[in-house]
Formats: sequence, structure tokens, C-alpha cells
Amino acid sequence: MDEATADRLLVTGANGMIGAAFPCGIKLTRADLDVTKIQDLENKVPRLQPSGIVHLANLDLRQCFRDPLLALKTNVHATQTLTKIAKDLGIPMVFVSSGSIFNGPMGSSFNESSRPDPLNFYAEAKVISEQIMLNQYPEGSLVIRTGWVFGGHGAHHRKYVDTCIEKAKKNETISAGEDNDGSPTFIKDLVQTMRQLILDNQRGLFHVVNSGPASPRDLAEHIVKTLKSQSRIESYHPNKEETQIPRSSCEVLVSNHLQLRPWREALTEYALQ
Repeated sequence: MDEATADRLLVTGANGMIGAAFPCGIKLTRADLDVTKIQDLENKVPRLQPSGIVHLANLDLRQCFRDPLLALKTNVHATQTLTKIAKDLGIPMVFVSSGSIFNGPMGSSFNESSRPDPLNFYAEAKVISEQIMLNQYPEGSLVIRTGWVFGGHGAHHRKYVDTCIEKAKKNETISAGEDNDGSPTFIKDLVQTMRQLILDNQRGLFHVVNSGPASPRDLAEHIVKTLKSQSRIESYHPNKEETQIPRSSCEVLVSNHLQLRPWREALTEYALQ
């Protein structure tokens, strides 16, 4: 796919963190295209004559926990419908999944061949969507799994990393957990790699994360060190809702195909912006 063709990619979930940062395409928010309305998808998407579909609209972990029915419509049924549309149009279908589909003890890591073991509905919906795409449209599907994404610029894109940076700059105490680890990933590195995979006409399954595992405490310590802060780091105690949602102790991704720069290098760049 060339650059001009990439500019005609249809991107759902354009208000989200990844959608807002994605560097090309026809970006549609929920106001433009409600992915829970199947008939709207079937009518509107073909009319736009997209060169491909980058499906980013989804409910997050807590939203899935609070409203499983809406999550099923948004995170599974929409993917199924868009996959069929992409196949009928003969265009690529791109989907972003998550390391949260895996379950293992701290110190584990998971590559593209590892077996998913989802512990909550958010993760289960990701697995189902992956299977729909790769089984029903293998010749046109690109599934990208990523990790703990940081670096969005919208006010509603704030993540744990942003809280740590803000507190470190004020020398305030930072709360950090250390009983789980994952793959911190700079949004800039993620969307640039996604774009290149699409331009290269890649298909199949790819893990796209900054290299190296980290716990939330590792992130906090690196930010404090980078900013030369006097912040103290204390243990984090989850709230009631967080304790009700089962989560894996390890979501660390590695790739058989790609290696991005270490997360510490990427986080340093972001923290010093």
C-alpha cells in the first residue's frame, strides 16, 4: 500500500488514544459512526470507499466490567461486521488487541505463538475478535497486540505514566503497584510501526511493544530518576472495583518478528518533552 492509499484508510475510534495519534486515514468518532449499529456499518462504510479498515473503537476494561452487553456489541459484534465488510470489499482489516489476553506469573513473557488465557470479559472479547478475523479473513487481516500504552496528548488520554510525571514534577508522593508486569509502549512508536506494517501489506499477528518488562513501580522509579525528582514512592492499594476484575500478574509481550527500542528509552523521551 502506498502513502496516498493509506490516506483513505477508515479509522474507527478516532477519539481514542491510538486513534487520535494514528498518522493517516479517514478518522471517524462515535458521532460519525456508531459501531454498535450494524446496519449503519453495512450502509456507511462501503460508501466511503476506504482502502482498508483500522478498527480501534472499543470499550476499556472497566467499561466491559460495568456493561458486558454493550461491550459485546462494541468489542465483538462490530469487529465481526467490519471483518465481513472488509472481506466483501477486498480491503485489509486491521485490529488492535492486547497483552491482557495472557495469564501467567510475573517473570513470564508471551510471543505470537503463545496460547491466550483471558481472565476477564475485556480480554475474552479481544481473543474472540482476533479469532473472527484470522479465521474468517486470514488473507486480509492484520492483528496487532500491544501493551501498556502511554504518551497520548488528549486530556482524556491520561494514563498512569502521566500521573507519575505530574507528581514527580511537583515532588509529590507516587503510588505504585509491584505485583504485576507488562510491556510499556510509547504511542508514537506504536502508531509508526502500525503504519509501516500496513504500508508493507503485512498480514497475520504481530506483537508491537517497546522491549522489556516493567511493573508500575518500575515506571514510577524511572520517571523519578529521569526528572531528578524528590518524590517518594509508596505501595498502591487497589479500589473495590479493581479488586473485582480478575487480571493477570503478567502481560509481558515479546515478538518473533519485531523489536522496538527499550521502554526506558521511550519513556525518557516522553517524560522530558
